[in-house]
Amino acid sequence: DKLLESTLEYHQFDIEFEDLSEELFKSLCAVVTVVNPTKVGNTFHFYGRSRKVFFEVLNACSGAPMKDLSIEKLSLQDLLDSAFAQKGMDG
Repeated sequence: DKLLESTLEYHQFDIEFEDLSEELFKSLCAVVTVVNPTKVGNTFHFYGRSRKVFFEVLNACSGAPMKDLSIEKLSLQDLLDSAFAQKGMDG
C-alpha cells in the first residue's frame, strides 16, 4: 500500500529549451525537488513528486526561452517499466 501511495503523485517532465546550456542545466539540477534529471540535446528531463516541482524549475529558468513542454502523471506500471529498462541498460 505504501508503494502505491508513494507513486500516486509522481510526474515526468520534459522541457525543451532553445538552448539548454550546461550552466542552466546545473542550476535546474540544483532544484532540490527535482528527481533524476537528465539532459538530451536541449531537453531537460526530470521527475517530481508533484506538479509543483515544475513551477520551482520554471522559477529557476531565469527567463530562458522554451520551445516545448510535456508533463505526464506516472502510474506504478510506468515506474516499474522505467526501473526495468534502467536495469537493463546498467547491467
